[in-house]
Amino acid sequence: MSRESSNRTIPPSPSSPTSPTTPSSGSFRPTRTRRPSRGSSTLHSQSHGRSYSQSQPYPARPSAENGAAHTHANLPPPLEHGEKRHEGNGYAQPDQQAQARLPPGRALSTLPVLREEHRYCKRCHIVKPPRAHHCRSCGTCVLKFDHHCPWIGQCVGAQNQKFFFVFVIWAALFCLWTFTTLVGLNARAASHSGKSVDPQHIVIIVFSGLFALFTVAMFTTHAALISSNQTTVEHIAVRSLKERETETLDVLYPSCWSLAERRRERLTWDAEWGRIGREGNMWWLGDIRAHWEQVFGPRVWTWFLPIGSCKDKGLEYPRNPRFDADGRWLPRKQWPAELQ
Repeated sequence: MSRESSNRTIPPSPSSPTSPTTPSSGSFRPTRTRRPSRGSSTLHSQSHGRSYSQSQPYPARPSAENGAAHTHANLPPPLEHGEKRHEGNGYAQPDQQAQARLPPGRALSTLPVLREEHRYCKRCHIVKPPRAHHCRSCGTCVLKFDHHCPWIGQCVGAQNQKFFFVFVIWAALFCLWTFTTLVGLNARAASHSGKSVDPQHIVIIVFSGLFALFTVAMFTTHAALISSNQTTVEHIAVRSLKERETETLDVLYPSCWSLAERRRERLTWDAEWGRIGREGNMWWLGDIRAHWEQVFGPRVWTWFLPIGSCKDKGLEYPRNPRFDADGRWLPRKQWPAELQ
């Protein structure tokens, strides 16, 4: 028998148009189910491979009385608590009324971010250390990723955070010194001799003033981040959590005269969980000096000089004991006894 004749399939019988066909060679090759045309009353569930008709309900669940076993092949997915079946697509959707009856509270994420499956980088195909992120500009994962800085042409992370901060400090001092000296000298020269100001000095004064504002803002921002032991990425996540909390309070207390109630509700959440930026920070150690020593080292006189090396290696970090081993924020009643 030739190869072409062996690969021919037996046409399905009219009684079972969707039944799989059996090739004469012994291999199994199912027949594709035709998609219903527009306006048809048949709904096809692609996730379970079943076709339902709007005129007939979903298959009934087998009960324990008849001894039928629950199989995934012939039943829709089980419903969770507070969910209802939507007849349009066969998937379980949350019941809005059931969610509305839930007690309001702080919307926290239960994602175990420290597990390896949540730290896997799909681009580099590695398991990232904690606090590491992938930089699209550099095309690699960066330890303790803070941000990609175009001024230095690379990312700011564990290995160069100290030198970046020192660079920002001295750049701010230089811009302030240039701005103040040029303004003072030109003002004194104009008052004594009456000569006009040099246009080049005006341009330098403008640029030095702008860069002074920028570098001072950068210094203030990164000093606050180091004090709280956060990176820019982690600070954005904390800010998003605060915004969601504010939106929840807006729903609970929409009136502008409910400031006292909003404050009491926030204090209640803080009493239950702790503050978002402090106790709710996974890397908060409770000591600002310890946070600075983690980046700059124990010698204070070397903090503002571009010498030495970074103490931070970027591989391991002490975790806030208010979080579990998987990185989930615990309520106050589950904290260690000395922290409650």
